[in-house]
Amino acid sequence: MKDVLDILCHMGQELADASARFEQSAHRAQLRTDVYNACGPVWTWIALWAAEHRDADEVGQVPDDIEQLKIWQRYIGPAWQTMADALSRLPVAVHTPPETLHQAAEGVAKAVAKSLEHIGFRHTDNPYNWQETFTVLRQDFPPARE
Repeated sequence: MKDVLDILCHMGQELADASARFEQSAHRAQLRTDVYNACGPVWTWIALWAAEHRDADEVGQVPDDIEQLKIWQRYIGPAWQTMADALSRLPVAVHTPPETLHQAAEGVAKAVAKSLEHIGFRHTDNPYNWQETFTVLRQDFPPARE
């Protein structure tokens, strides 16, 4: 549980710092970069945990003592199940058809987007017309060990 607290508290501090810098500069591209840099270790940890606790095509549940943490609920919460479902679809086979990998990657991308929204940001990108938006949805980023 200490590892969970360490990584979530660190992310909370980085998000609070990124939000404060954005308030001063309104530089949206830098905010996006800062937020993804803050969230990347958490998403990596989730993927590693899911791989470690995977049984066939199912990712195991998070232990109750972790789920009860306020900081877990704030930063991960309901996005966990979406991410676990998406990671469950990733194949474990050495050779996987490209379309299977593509579908799994789309599921992970949607899970990351949902996680990002739960944390407090919305990133939309439309490569067909070069439009991208990165919106702040909420401002509370507690770094506390709750």
